[in-house]
Formats: sequence, C-alpha cells, structure tokens
Amino acid sequence: QMVATQLAKVKGRGKVYRYGGEEFTVVFRGKNAHECIDDLEEIRERVANYPFRVRDHDERPENGDAGSKMRQNRANKEGTVQVTISIGVAQRNKQADEPELVIKEADGLLYQAKEKGRNCVCY
Repeated sequence: QMVATQLAKVKGRGKVYRYGGEEFTVVFRGKNAHECIDDLEEIRERVANYPFRVRDHDERPENGDAGSKMRQNRANKEGTVQVTISIGVAQRNKQADEPELVIKEADGLLYQAKEKGRNCVCY
C-alpha cells in the first residue's frame, strides 16, 4: 500500500497501473525513456527514504490522518525497515512496437536492476 501510494504521486503525467502481484507499470504517453528517468528516480528515492514500520494489528492507526501524525511524531527511525524498488524502463522501438513487447523489455531491465543490487533504475 505504501509503495502504491508513493507511485500515485508520480510526476511528468505518468499513469500507474498494477501489472501483477508486486509489479506496477507506469506509462508516460508521448515521452521517451530518457525523459522519464528523473520522475522515476524521484519515486525510487521517495520509497527508499520512507520511514516504513511494520506494526502489529493493535498498533495500526484508525485512518490515514492518524497514521501521518504517528509518523511525524516519531523522532527517530527506530523500528523501521527500508523498502526499496527496482525499476526497468523501456520505450516503443522497432523491436518492441507492441505494448506487450515494451513491457517484456522493461521487465528484462527490471531484472538487470535487481542484479545490480536493487534500488536503482535501469533503462
């Protein structure tokens, strides 16, 4: 949920779609891969810097406002875990002119990002 919330804040007119279990696709109409990198890097950094805390059921806030207040009141990152995302970026080209092929190319680049140590963008 936290990752999806951060993805929804994507800039550059990107539109987010859930692609599978933990995979998402961000489509930037009318932009090439290079023009999207800064917006995707911003999302990656936002997720990596988010103070994510795994809580027991009885520790969960009643609503989003209460959760936000709890995060603001936390003076340190004690009890937090780092969540990161890896991103593969592709665009239409002669070899990948159908949406399915572009997604397949992006998926291959996603795995390159994971092999490079995760928490990065490959294009």
